[in-house]
Amino acid sequence: MKTEKCPPDLIIVGDLHAEESQPPCRLDNFWDTQITKFKWLHSLWEEYQHPLVAQVGDLFNHWKSSPKVISAVLEYLPPMITIPGNPGKHNYSGQELNKDALYTISVSGKGWIVLSMNEISPYNAGAYFLPRCDFYYCPWGEDPKPQRLESGTRKILLTHRMIVDGYTPYNGDDAMGFLKKHRGYDLILTGHNHKPIVRSFNGRFLINPGSFTRQTASENHEPSIWLWWSEDNKIERMVIPHDPAAITRQHIEQEQERDQRLEAFVESLDDQKDLDINYRKNVETYISNNKVRQAVLDRIYAAIGKE
Repeated sequence: MKTEKCPPDLIIVGDLHAEESQPPCRLDNFWDTQITKFKWLHSLWEEYQHPLVAQVGDLFNHWKSSPKVISAVLEYLPPMITIPGNPGKHNYSGQELNKDALYTISVSGKGWIVLSMNEISPYNAGAYFLPRCDFYYCPWGEDPKPQRLESGTRKILLTHRMIVDGYTPYNGDDAMGFLKKHRGYDLILTGHNHKPIVRSFNGRFLINPGSFTRQTASENHEPSIWLWWSEDNKIERMVIPHDPAAITRQHIEQEQERDQRLEAFVESLDDQKDLDINYRKNVETYISNNKVRQAVLDRIYAAIGKE
């Protein structure tokens, strides 16, 4: 439900991964759904009288995105301040800079601002000036510099890195630990982890909004944006209109069934010491033409005697 407060100073948006192809987990027409969400955000931006929009990296799913995707971003989304995420950060300062989708939007004249590792911190938001607010940023693979909190000035850190909360199979920085370590920032905005995380400490916040459009079956959260008011450093969550039933696990279940069949096949080979060479080739051909999980691969290789 929309807030009754005055318009926010900042809209915080998670990983968008603007994409032309259809994710395997989506039952809807993903392109149409994606554009609908872009338009929703643009309408909200207009309704709130054009506040600054901060996006936490991975704006595009591919650093060399197609003209169709780049055009949709420029046409349907509000202009944002963003940073390079992992798809393309390695290229954004390289010799092929002018081929990067982020570079294209940065020179579009549409108000987009891309903060790269070549910029100077702090960055004041130019045409979208926030009084007494400074942006600091570190793209994928970089560490933030320590800062000191200053009376009357808000410091905002925009970073793209793996922030985790509790147990996770991924390596990353613990959300609360990261917030406590970097005490010089009033507001820390992070991307890369598609699961939403929000933590507060001594009136300061860390917000990892999560993915804007869910593109994998594991993303079963309510996609949301966050609103921020600089004067009192307050935040508010707003759920993005979405269809919970648009995500399916059917393709994953099919892969699991295939793995189970492969495991049963491997078990039938365990007692066979001498395999026909053609049979071995058939197995290796199947592996090369199909995605097989490493655990299953290890069993297959052990059964056919391959290192």
